[in-house]
Amino acid sequence: MRHYAPDEIFHVRAPSDLPIYSRWNGTVSDFARLSERRRARFRCVLGHFQFGIHEHVPRPSRYVTLLRDPVTRVLSKHRQQVREDTVRAYTAREDIATLEEFLHAHPTICHEQTSMLAPVPPSEAVREDSAGRAIRNLSAHFAVVGTLDRFDEFVLVAAKELGWSDVCYTPLNVTSGYGKQASPDVLADIERSTALDLALFRHASRLLDEAIARYGPPFAADLERFRADNRALRRRQSWVARALGRPPRRDPMVRRTGANEACVEKKPRVLVEASKLTHPGTDGIKRYVAELLRSYREDGTVERFDIDVLIDSEVFPLELLPAEYLSQSSAGNALPDGGSRKHRILQSVGILVPPIILPAIKSIVPDEVSRRVLGKPKAELRTPSLDRPAAALAKLLVPPKLVSVLRTLASRRIVGALWVHGLFHMHTVVDTSEYDLVHLTLPNNFVGHGDAALLVTVHDLSHLACPEYQTRANRITLKVGLESAIERGARFVCVSDATRMQLIEAYALDPSRMSTVHNGCDEAFEVVTDPARCAAVRTKYGISSGRFLLTLSTLEPRKNLAGVIEAFDLLVREGGYADVTLVLAGAQGWKVASILEAASRRPRRVVLTGPIEDGDLAALYSSAVGLVYASHYEGFGLPLLEAMGCGCPVIYGNNSSMPEVVGDAGLAADARDVTDIARQMRRLLDDEALVRELRSRAVTRAREFSWNRAAEETARAYALCTGEAEQRRATTTRSFRSSSR
Repeated sequence: MRHYAPDEIFHVRAPSDLPIYSRWNGTVSDFARLSERRRARFRCVLGHFQFGIHEHVPRPSRYVTLLRDPVTRVLSKHRQQVREDTVRAYTAREDIATLEEFLHAHPTICHEQTSMLAPVPPSEAVREDSAGRAIRNLSAHFAVVGTLDRFDEFVLVAAKELGWSDVCYTPLNVTSGYGKQASPDVLADIERSTALDLALFRHASRLLDEAIARYGPPFAADLERFRADNRALRRRQSWVARALGRPPRRDPMVRRTGANEACVEKKPRVLVEASKLTHPGTDGIKRYVAELLRSYREDGTVERFDIDVLIDSEVFPLELLPAEYLSQSSAGNALPDGGSRKHRILQSVGILVPPIILPAIKSIVPDEVSRRVLGKPKAELRTPSLDRPAAALAKLLVPPKLVSVLRTLASRRIVGALWVHGLFHMHTVVDTSEYDLVHLTLPNNFVGHGDAALLVTVHDLSHLACPEYQTRANRITLKVGLESAIERGARFVCVSDATRMQLIEAYALDPSRMSTVHNGCDEAFEVVTDPARCAAVRTKYGISSGRFLLTLSTLEPRKNLAGVIEAFDLLVREGGYADVTLVLAGAQGWKVASILEAASRRPRRVVLTGPIEDGDLAALYSSAVGLVYASHYEGFGLPLLEAMGCGCPVIYGNNSSMPEVVGDAGLAADARDVTDIARQMRRLLDDEALVRELRSRAVTRAREFSWNRAAEETARAYALCTGEAEQRRATTTRSFRSSSR
């Protein structure tokens, strides 16, 4: 329906239906869950839904409906069930039901249309008077009523009633062949069982006849002309599609074309890559992605954009993004099926399937099995193409001998696919041609095809600043991802000025093509004054009742945890701090042997808690004497900000972005000097007046950072990117027209 903008249509569907009509789709419950402001922006709500959805629509509703022959509808539903059961039978879980068994198992299907239009609550039975109510509602509340077997007549009546012009449609063919699968006796039984729906169907056909009669004899001529014009228009569309090398568009929706289409204000479409949300645990980057999307959704800072969210290979409209993806429990979000080790191996094997056997796979293997085993519908099974970053990473990661063997046995495209499909399960291939802008929240995670503008968030340049503290995979993917983005002319958002300056110097970039957008501090990070809550958190993680210094991060060399433990050990050896413990909170990362060995030397004084749940963080920060975050390098240092929000004094490494984040609200220490770290620990433990002053400054400083502000500043970057893209398109169009003359 082209005279509606993409975000003005909502397709109401059953959970089992495919979202073929609109990028905004979901069940009635999904629709009702949207904010009233969002629902008010829909100009078209369509699909199979319960009568009465107007209760959730803020403006007066005009219903338009097509009813289907009930007998055909029952047979169609059975055939759909057979297809689903075929998959289950393939996996030895369920037998295929006969038509008789299907009717016995689903007795309400024979009067579903009456139930919807009466309406009849699910807990009540459909009675004879239900049909009367349904017929009255159909006559009173619907602007246009038709039947599926008279689709073209219905479309023309709708065009006349609703004032549409230049209407094009694709004829629906949903009735052929169903009756052949049932015996005459079964068909007669279905007709008897669907008597109420049949009466409703016949009434709908009479209403369509009455609407046609209102237009008089000219309607027949209009209908023939309408059919002829539509056939000609669809032929032209098919010719253009073939000339451009594209398959003809098969869209069963009625669509309005012509001059009216230009009147629709289409918002720039933005795709936000957010696959980090599926990673277990919580770190600063994952929190950045979740908080940014939450701010977008709740505060309306990006209403002038049409935003989709890409998670692995699945795309969600922003407001229909499942809430579990924004859950930030440090215990870790469970990975979907695609995250299991077995599934990743099968996906990697999937790229090596010889193209010659793909037709056989597509014809034999059920689609559900393809999704479950190879992680994609069988229609998407293809040999991926090779692009420059894929070739670069394949060359760096794959042993030369294996490359030689693969090049001998397979095409070069398959070698490149080793990165495209993700040796590390962190890369996604998506055609971005329908978007104006792609926002990469992490440059490691994405390979896209298309000419959309590109915005990349750079969290740090650890692969350059401290490569010895990174895994080889992270160094390589970050290097290749950034270089690929630079080649594509991307704009950059950096989370700190320190990271921004480092990026400019490392890659000799134009400073005008990047901006600084600081991370925020969520309001949940506030001072906790409830002693019982603080005591419960300490007990939960095995922390004694005395004073403690806290570190919170992934256990990895870059965080300098071995140096912090050594500084604490130096402090303890000086004496006078028998009641103080050092708490190391966070999940284990890589190269943790030296950290664990250092902690084991003082088992009673150094406590390893493991990951901390988000709900416990504020109480833990509020209970600590201070946070010791003497890292060797940080792109931002989000735990510093969150601890400060809870009034927790901080000791930070005097390097990279940390002085920029903390300001005058903490104590700086040389991360390479354990005596300096120990000196600052001693100041926190001995000087109560200093601690009170730092607590006050910390809370004030943390409130200067908010995720709402980060969302607003990122939206400004979106506007710059989409404005540049529009200007480039206009220049290209003018150049093309000039050359054509």
